[in-house]
Amino acid sequence: MALSQSAAISTTSATEAPSVQTDLIAALYGLHFKVKPLILNTAMQSSSTPKQLIWVEQSQKMTVDGFDTALNKIIQYFEIEPFCTIRIDNGQAEVCINHQQQQSHYDISTDQIEQYLQEKFYSLCIPPAGQAYHVEIDARYISALEPQTNLGKMARDLRIKNILEKMK
Repeated sequence: MALSQSAAISTTSATEAPSVQTDLIAALYGLHFKVKPLILNTAMQSSSTPKQLIWVEQSQKMTVDGFDTALNKIIQYFEIEPFCTIRIDNGQAEVCINHQQQQSHYDISTDQIEQYLQEKFYSLCIPPAGQAYHVEIDARYISALEPQTNLGKMARDLRIKNILEKMK
């Protein structure tokens, strides 16, 4: 991940039905967010569903206010709660983590983000010490957003247009 000034990042825990998550990712893509659907797999998840997270970054084309407005519109429409937000500006990071109706909020320098996330964020997502885990990009959703044919691109664009119309 390349961090730049005035970048804003959000992750959401996606426990919705697959079509709702596909619509959510399509809406984020349609509003020009940089989207990375992620999967968190653990060694102990033989029968359970892996955790799905959505990493969202502010596009270079968006203003901070435009990003906040569009992201809030999506949050309200899909009735989701952001799990972690990181706002970066001039070497300072504002990190907010929401978990079980509790919110932690810290202002730290950008060189402390990795340590802070290891201490606070990852412990909420990643299993206790001693359990193996693996985070990967969820290719199912990436391929839906990057179709290989013109017909696939047209279908994607129509789906995005339909979702954005519903959100108005």
